[in-house]
Amino acid sequence: MGVRPYSSRVAWPQKPDPRILFIERYLDSCRADTIDMEQLAGKVYLSQSRFRALFKEQTGISVYKYILWSRIRLAINCLMNGSAIGDAASEAGFADSSHFHKTLVNMFGISASQFLRDHRSLEIHTCTRWPVNFETKVYDGQGRVEKIYK
Repeated sequence: MGVRPYSSRVAWPQKPDPRILFIERYLDSCRADTIDMEQLAGKVYLSQSRFRALFKEQTGISVYKYILWSRIRLAINCLMNGSAIGDAASEAGFADSSHFHKTLVNMFGISASQFLRDHRSLEIHTCTRWPVNFETKVYDGQGRVEKIYK
């Protein structure tokens, strides 16, 4: 199953909608830059507006943010496998390395070059259980939370 980001403002349904689970699996298996909202909605026989509403109701975030998260994961995987920043950004469907840089800083508070330089000393925690907390915490030298990116 895909990563299900978490927002504390959402009342989580008892049982995830199988249409949304299907779309999450689909999004995790395709290139993020080839995704079309009309096509996604059509795959689960919903109008675009109903699909967007149901996705947000089920996951706590918009389809767009979920796709953006998937693109960032792909770009970071490319970086970890030795790709240059520009190549990783392009592979993940970002317009250019500047777009990737801005998105990474906005979501995680770290640039791609910082990630490459410091990734061995970063503590990265992920969760594979639903719901997932979709935030990044930056700690100071004393272990106190310095900033939270959501």
